[in-house]
Amino acid sequence: MQEGTLLGNRFRLGPRMARGRRGELFAATDGEDGKICQVEVIAASGQRVEDLGAELAREVLLGGRLPDSCLSARGWGRMAPDILFVARRWLPGLRPFDVTTGPLAARLSRLRRLAERVHELHQAGVIHRDLSILTALQTEQDVFLGGLRFAKAEGVEE
Repeated sequence: MQEGTLLGNRFRLGPRMARGRRGELFAATDGEDGKICQVEVIAASGQRVEDLGAELAREVLLGGRLPDSCLSARGWGRMAPDILFVARRWLPGLRPFDVTTGPLAARLSRLRRLAERVHELHQAGVIHRDLSILTALQTEQDVFLGGLRFAKAEGVEE
């Protein structure tokens, strides 16, 4: 993958960020609104390709319902018959949620903010179903929810 590659006629790849749980992670820019995204490129094979495509399509559909406090999927597509990608909202400085460091008041504030984020999600009619320290994320200023591929919402098939 080269920087500058356009995926799905919408997402312009930036530098490689890391290896994720399912594939390679790249910074990207959404051509529709110029916002920063993270693109995950996933290699699949056999029937798994169709299942994965359905999962990513569902995640994007669900993403349209989610509040801004969620790192929702913005789009997905195929790069090759067995290589798919999904672009998700991303923020500079995003890191895993941490309640083990800092003053007690700051840790309690982050926990309170996380509870507010879960409540916002529920108010939008969505149940996360995979909340953990891997899917709760933070910046210096705020807390966000990611890992929404298993989320459940009325009217969105599983």
